[in-house]
Amino acid sequence: MCAMGKDNNKINLAVLVSGRGTNLQSIIDAAESGKLDAVVKVVISDNPTAYALERAYRHGIPTQIIEKKNFKSKDYLKRQSAKS
Repeated sequence: MCAMGKDNNKINLAVLVSGRGTNLQSIIDAAESGKLDAVVKVVISDNPTAYALERAYRHGIPTQIIEKKNFKSKDYLKRQSAKS
């Protein structure tokens, strides 16, 4: 997860996921209830079948798939993702 700026004094979040998304759901729930002063702006995954993407969809959160095959190595993928 990384902060991407502020939106109406709330922290904008990009959440990285690869599986079921239980941590993502906890973040969404906390943000929606006001317990977390943040808003999830995008969910990014390297797994196009991750259930976390469905969780994001159900809450109207945009998603982005980053396919590992397009990168030289996992390290390179991480560095390129951080630049976005």
